[in-house]
Amino acid sequence: MEQVKIRALRPDEVEVRAANLTAKGAQFLIYKDARVDKRILDETFGIFGWRNRYEVINDNLYCTVDIWDAEKKEWISKCDCGTESNTEKEKGEASDAFKRACFNVGIGRELYTKIFIFIAGITKPDPRRDGKFILANPYEKYSVSEMRVDEVREKITRLAIQDSKGKVVFLWEESQNAPQTPAPAPAKPARTEKADVPPPPEPPAKPEETPDMPPPPEETITRQQGETLLRTFEEAFGKCRENPDAKRKLKELLAAYGVKMLWDLPCGYYEDAMAKIRADAPIREAS
Repeated sequence: MEQVKIRALRPDEVEVRAANLTAKGAQFLIYKDARVDKRILDETFGIFGWRNRYEVINDNLYCTVDIWDAEKKEWISKCDCGTESNTEKEKGEASDAFKRACFNVGIGRELYTKIFIFIAGITKPDPRRDGKFILANPYEKYSVSEMRVDEVREKITRLAIQDSKGKVVFLWEESQNAPQTPAPAPAKPARTEKADVPPPPEPPAKPEETPDMPPPPEETITRQQGETLLRTFEEAFGKCRENPDAKRKLKELLAAYGVKMLWDLPCGYYEDAMAKIRADAPIREAS
């Protein structure tokens, strides 16, 4: 098969959703849905040039995307497994497995660029849950207005997010692409009549006043950490598809961190989530 170039995603193909709400604002994630993957597969390989199939391996749902190699007259396969969603678990798991398999094909890899997306001042306390926060305007919709991609490195180099009125509320640009301003030359000390008397020292610079900002950027946990959390959870409570109590417990755990899936958990909460799972695990009597 000749080398096939899969195009980068367009801004209108990328969606934005809140992942973690705090008193200072909200952390957002960018993602694509399965319809985008299907559209790009059709564009790149033709409607008859690819197919997908599912199978269960060790109680995990795997999706395989096959690409037809006309030269070798055979299918080239890429596969991966998915995780259940909080709403329609079977449909969500199938969709997630399909999107992960498409990532292995090469679609949307730029979305894994490490960007901490935080918009301040858009949350308020949740009147129904103590210590929790919700969006101040639950009807506000955020979208990607600009996204530049280095297609060689498969990395986003510039990202802008706007609100429903078209106002840019978040702007990020890769540091190496930002214009560099030359540093001013150091000032020469003032000359004095007496060589043995140094010029008076300058007063220490006053720290620059900074607004109340969110904590340092936190990326989401790695896939390996997510799998470790899921395995630890299932060892403690059982599999969600087989045990309603385990499903309820997982929902409570995700709600405690304001995320919809374990893989959306900020990396700073990994150890805390692991400790919470172990602390809440039922005590098993020794046989």
